Amino acid sequence: MRAAYAHTFTSDENASFLALVEQIKVEMQLVKDNNLSSNNDLALQHAKYATRLLDANITKEILEKNKRIGTDLPAALKDLESSVAASPDAAAVNERTAGINSLLGEAVSARIEKQQLTNSTVNAIALSILVNTMLDHYYKAIPREVPEGTDGGSSAPVEGVTDGGSYKIQVSWIPPEIRAEQVNTYTVKFFDAKTGEQLDKVKYDFMFMPADNPDVMIIHRGSQSASGGEAQQSFAFKEKRVGQATLRISNINNSGEIVDFLITVLPPALDSAVSAGNKTGTMTSMFDYQTSQGLASRIPELFDQLKSQTPADKAGTVAELDSALQQLKSAVDNKGPVYDVEILVHGEVHPRLQKIFNLQLEQQPRIQESSTTAEFDGKSYSLVGKSASAKVTAAAINPGASVRVEFDNSGEVELTLPKNMVDGITAVMAGGQELDFEEVSSTDMETTIKFTVPEVDKSVEITGATVVPEFGMMATLILAVSLVAVMGFARFKGYAPSLGRRR
Repeated sequence: MRAAYAHTFTSDENASFLALVEQIKVEMQLVKDNNLSSNNDLALQHAKYATRLLDANITKEILEKNKRIGTDLPAALKDLESSVAASPDAAAVNERTAGINSLLGEAVSARIEKQQLTNSTVNAIALSILVNTMLDHYYKAIPREVPEGTDGGSSAPVEGVTDGGSYKIQVSWIPPEIRAEQVNTYTVKFFDAKTGEQLDKVKYDFMFMPADNPDVMIIHRGSQSASGGEAQQSFAFKEKRVGQATLRISNINNSGEIVDFLITVLPPALDSAVSAGNKTGTMTSMFDYQTSQGLASRIPELFDQLKSQTPADKAGTVAELDSALQQLKSAVDNKGPVYDVEILVHGEVHPRLQKIFNLQLEQQPRIQESSTTAEFDGKSYSLVGKSASAKVTAAAINPGASVRVEFDNSGEVELTLPKNMVDGITAVMAGGQELDFEEVSSTDMETTIKFTVPEVDKSVEITGATVVPEFGMMATLILAVSLVAVMGFARFKGYAPSLGRRR
């Protein structure tokens, strides 16, 4: 079984490209707006960001379809960046941004087939990507409110083990009562379910959904990080969510494993002076705020263009989505609390997009664990791999040089190797080519690295500062016994051989 996560819908390269083009167009407008307002530093930030959005992979895709556009578009973006850095007048900026927008239109026509351009599902997925991008920038622009010190202390921790049995999760929160319109901070701790040891670096998703309807997302914060195996998340429920809710911690380290906790949301406190939902956020990044605001303005316009492709029997839901998008734009324009914005995204916008266009949630592959042993000099060394697609099938030691590991398939792998076999890993090779790798964790006993097994060669060679010595334990013992015998014989004869170099 594979777990699905809201609200990441089954993606499409065409949808991703359309969303990227709209992002760059928004950045072009922000370059113009800031230049006109003499905010040249911000104009330059947006110009640089637009250049970064068009990365090497996207440029390569465009080049394959149209060499001229694939060459001219990145050059035009770099030219705009250089021009803005020199503080040009509005006419010069307008000319350059208009040229870029024209090239973007040509890139869309070259990159995407006409029937895909008019496909409602493709356009709806592109819209959902833009909504998620808008929220990501809003997170960076407006920090989440956290509760001030509370006399009530923290709740008693609750614990659960993920459905795959790999992780134990502990959650507690302050204040100890969860009330609507009140900000609670949740402390999440991650442990290895088998050893009980707290994990070091963890990636995870944090979600709330109604207990009686888990398909309706209240919030979904994807790709969160827990440094040292501990993280905090703050959130305020709206009053309509009073009752039972499910807190889900999911997709831990991309494993697809989940654990649910049932919580109770109480009515708002009667003496609450100002509810969390009425407080205005404090801005920390004007650049990110402008990008989120630009996207929040553009998204309703794109939906207007898409309305003609909506089914007639979904007219009521279309009207609700229209209203939700306007509320979202208003919340961003007014710098509303993050909680209000993400509730609109996950509780109002995404569910209606899904219903109107029958979008399918992306299925996350379940990470499987596999293991093998390498034998050397009468001793076994265990290797453990974790991957959604590749299993470790065999391993062999090249004494004093490297460890060869065999896989049955390609894909991203986390491989744990004992340090008494190989330590201080320096390179991972396949087919004579060096692979990029990342050290995920390191203890006194083992090292875990992450890399991608290529499709062409599934035999990987790992080198380190030390590998099991060429002279194993038995050879060392034999050598030691031989030296003792030689020294004894020499003493018996009345002389000792010189072990140093003769002069």
